[in-house]
Amino acid sequence: MVEGDCQIQMGRFISFLQELSCFVTRCYEVVMNVVHQLAVLYINNKVAPKIIETTGVHFQTMYEHLGELLTVLLTLDEIIDNHITLKDHWTMYKRLLKSVHHNPSKFGIQDEKLKPFEKFLLKLEGQLLDGMIFQACIEQQFDSLNGGVSVSKNSTFAEEFAHSIRSIFANVEARLGEPSEIDQRDKYVGICGLFVLHFQIFRTIDKKFYKSLLDICKKVPAITLTANIIWFPDNFLIQKIPAAAKLLDRKSLQAIKIHRDTFLQQKAQSLTK
Repeated sequence: MVEGDCQIQMGRFISFLQELSCFVTRCYEVVMNVVHQLAVLYINNKVAPKIIETTGVHFQTMYEHLGELLTVLLTLDEIIDNHITLKDHWTMYKRLLKSVHHNPSKFGIQDEKLKPFEKFLLKLEGQLLDGMIFQACIEQQFDSLNGGVSVSKNSTFAEEFAHSIRSIFANVEARLGEPSEIDQRDKYVGICGLFVLHFQIFRTIDKKFYKSLLDICKKVPAITLTANIIWFPDNFLIQKIPAAAKLLDRKSLQAIKIHRDTFLQQKAQSLTK
């Protein structure tokens, strides 16, 4: 590649990153709105009137779609994390901007225009390139201030949320890793995302269900999210909820890791040379 081409390519790529930033921001808004709308259906305040009667009614499809959206966000994290060239070119582009910043007149650029652009690049880097797309979504302030929607203290909603995750998992579990499997792996990724979101909001852990999610890794140690992007559910669940991982014995976690390493080794050996 000719010197300077990397910076030119990255310069052209900025507009795409800006579009991606807008998309990610919109995803955050959708997740927030869905959580709020589901939460108000399960108000456990006896004084406030119920919007609709939800006893025995489960909005499982909504949770499935919420899981799909969380899958998109964690997939974006994995794509960017695995894109070494993108990160290298980004570093070179920032280095170029530093040179321009030291002598803007040499490049025919006004200093007052350069500062807002540098600020914009920092925003893009923090939002998209630091591996925090999914994490920033689940760390949003879901409780509305000034007496709005209460989410984290809504025990009825917490129970319904957990029930829906378990129901989706029950439909998926039996087919995972079996010849009859269709899209169950995709749904399992969404379930893991929902489980982490539930923990982030309510700070409660169903140890038995957490172990069931990890046990799937013995059947399906790795999942292809898209193209050549491989995702390891055990890593995700342990990293995102370390407090839950501490509740399990080390031997169980070590066995899952050994099983994954063996699986990958076998796959690597089976590749045609």
